[in-house]
Order: sequence, then structure tokens, then C-alpha cells
Amino acid sequence: MKLTPLEMLAAYRNLALRRTAADTSEAERTVFTGLEESTGYGMARLASVADMKVAGKTGTSRTDQGAWSNAWFSGYAPADKPQIAVVVFLEKGTGPGDAALLGGEIFRAWVQSKGQGKPE
Repeated sequence: MKLTPLEMLAAYRNLALRRTAADTSEAERTVFTGLEESTGYGMARLASVADMKVAGKTGTSRTDQGAWSNAWFSGYAPADKPQIAVVVFLEKGTGPGDAALLGGEIFRAWVQSKGQGKPE
């Protein structure tokens, strides 16, 4: 499967919008829970932010251009009432160690930009 970071961002934006919908399916709720647990306990935990639940997933993809891999992190926050969606794509990296860490830095900067350093 091939897609661009912008296409991945659009997909996570749609997930974030569905997260607050009143008519979510059991399958969607399972996906939301998995994304939240990935940042809480799983491979994407470096994207977590104190005092705010984040939802997201890491990935490491192969490239046709060499033997290295590329790093992904895609997510949204706050997990229960999303206001921001983020995609990090890094050449020659890993999702859990590189992209998730940068995703967490972006979420923390966003929280700080809101003024009080804590989510609303």
C-alpha cells in the first residue's frame, strides 16, 4: 500500500472526527481504544503527553530506494475530544524511537501554545 503523509493525515483527521460522533460502531470504538492504548502502553508511548490522552500509531515502512526504512507516527489529541491531528514521516528512522518521539514533542508544543500548559 502506498500513500503520502498528507493522505495519512486526512485519514487520521477522519478518525478524529468519528471519535466524537454519536453513532460510532463497535469496530470504530475498538480502533479508538487501540490507538489510545498504543500511546499509553505500546510502541507509540513516546508520543504521550502528561495530563492529556493521545491516540496514535507508529509504523516503519520500507523504501524502494535503498535498504533503510522510513518512520511514521500518526495520531490525534486530546483522544476523547480531538482538536489536532499529526503525522510525522522521517526518512531512515523507526516509528517507535524517532517518529513517535517527535509526535509527542509536537503535541506538547501545541498544549503549551494553548496558554496554560494544560489541555482545555
